[in-house]
Amino acid sequence: MMQRGKQRRGPLGHACAVLFAALSMAGAVRAEGLKVIAHPDVPVSEISAAELKSIFLLMKTSIKGSRVEPVIDGSSLRTFSFEYLGKTDQGLEIYYRSRVFAGTGSMPARFVSPADVVAHVARTRGAISYVSEDTPASGVKTLRVR
Repeated sequence: MMQRGKQRRGPLGHACAVLFAALSMAGAVRAEGLKVIAHPDVPVSEISAAELKSIFLLMKTSIKGSRVEPVIDGSSLRTFSFEYLGKTDQGLEIYYRSRVFAGTGSMPARFVSPADVVAHVARTRGAISYVSEDTPASGVKTLRVR
């Protein structure tokens, strides 16, 4: 007889719990594997997670009086969007399209290759993006997220 409030987990339930825990940890590790990059003229060396969210949700267009624009790295979008923006990558796409349709925003530049993201950020004043931590990032600066 089971005690009240306690559930018995069979082998399948235990396996599901272990799989869920592993997937949760994998997402966290992957999120830590991202770095935020910016054009060298962006006047900060660190950024809060809230500021980053505001920039990528098109609510904030400047930092310390300097214009900024988000750039999307399609290869890391799922992790970045979920961890920093609280949206799925599909949800973010819908969000951007609704802003464009309403006339309150435009689609950020988007690249599939992290190397293309770095190159675009390096040549575009005010550009800010994210890439995998192991992506070479010459010509840009890395911002610490606090």
